[in-house]
Amino acid sequence: MIETVRGFFTGLVKGTFISDFLWDIAISDVVLTSIGMFALCAAVVGYIPFGSLIPVVGGYVRAARALFILSLTILVFLLGFRTADRRAEAAELRAKMEIKDNVIATQKIDLAFSAQAAEEAADERKAAAERAKADQDRIANYAKQLEARGGNAACLLTDDDFPRRLRDDRK
Repeated sequence: MIETVRGFFTGLVKGTFISDFLWDIAISDVVLTSIGMFALCAAVVGYIPFGSLIPVVGGYVRAARALFILSLTILVFLLGFRTADRRAEAAELRAKMEIKDNVIATQKIDLAFSAQAAEEAADERKAAAERAKADQDRIANYAKQLEARGGNAACLLTDDDFPRRLRDDRK
């Protein structure tokens, strides 16, 4: 229905910038105010008894009444259509805003997951650094124990160095 009416006003240039321009003119404040003022003038001539006061106006009473009804109909139609057009634009903007809000919410969730993953990675790095330091300290202590044993440099290791790891082949 809306496109049919819009096509009536725009004619052959439907779907172009000109058609939108012409439709915007048809529902502009200036045009609607002009139609309203014309309707008011027609109402004054058609429904206020000027025929007895000014005889020249008396012949135009019937035409003024018809023009009042016609201009009032056009005014109400254009105002209704303008309201519907603005509501449709507002609904379209609300839909676009909802889509953008969903995108922003998704990005915030992704950002929160990324921050949590970064914290976990930092904790893992810290734990790995602590384990590496502990292992380094243990290796340093073991090296000191081997040096303290002295004796045969060919084999400083004893069976105590490998509990439950080497087979005992002694018989």
